[in-house]
Amino acid sequence: MPIAFIEPKRRQQYLILLLIVVVLGILFLVWNYFLAKPLPPVFPPVPPSEIKINFEILGTPFLIESQSFEEITPPGAKDISLTPTLSWQSVSGAEIYLWEIIGVESGQTEQTSVTISKKLKPSTTYVWRVSSCKKDMSECSAWSSGGFTTLEEPFRSLISPVSGAKDISLTPTLSWQSVSGAEIYLWEIIGVESGQTEQTSVTISKKLKPSTTYVWRVSSCKKDMSECSVRRSGTFTTVSGLFPPELVSPPIGETFVGRDNPFVPYKIEEKIGETE
Repeated sequence: MPIAFIEPKRRQQYLILLLIVVVLGILFLVWNYFLAKPLPPVFPPVPPSEIKINFEILGTPFLIESQSFEEITPPGAKDISLTPTLSWQSVSGAEIYLWEIIGVESGQTEQTSVTISKKLKPSTTYVWRVSSCKKDMSECSAWSSGGFTTLEEPFRSLISPVSGAKDISLTPTLSWQSVSGAEIYLWEIIGVESGQTEQTSVTISKKLKPSTTYVWRVSSCKKDMSECSVRRSGTFTTVSGLFPPELVSPPIGETFVGRDNPFVPYKIEEKIGETE
């Protein structure tokens, strides 16, 4: 009996095994042809492309340099008026000239000269320039530039005390030259006293120290202080001297009787350097 059942059982096992193989084959075909993404093809690496530079081209500039303005000439003329007249040579074909004192005033004219309207500062260097143009400004030349330095402050000198003077009074009178157009003068002894006056001299009210050097200065101005000149300065040294000693005893205000004349009373008063 047991032998009779062995063969059918093996046949069943074979069938099951065959069925499993068929199912796996079908799954493999479906995966390979429908689901799996194909790998990218493998190619040999591409060598880098060669870059060739023609160095001969670099030897020739391909950008045209723009024309630059003329270099500003170094400051030349000195002691120029505070309201100068600018003049230049005529240019053939020019119809107008553009002129400018940089930072001060500018304009245009058909002439070859112009007198500026604004007053310049004394002892100051300015740069000015001119360009020739057509009236419709369709064409203008490069600027021609130059420089100049104005006159020193018209307030030329301090009269008294002259700078460097010695043995000056302890209450000096300061005096100076008048300035055309000035309405008031500002004066100062630095660290001591200052003020203003319409005159060209002033006597200070404070007593100075002996054997001491002081600096004093004066400036000419308009009354509304809209315009003032540069201050002119000088120095002086006061006379030498000793300070009088302070009284200790008897104190100021005490009355005493003199030894030579007991009938005449004396009173100590605050009059330093004076005797009765």
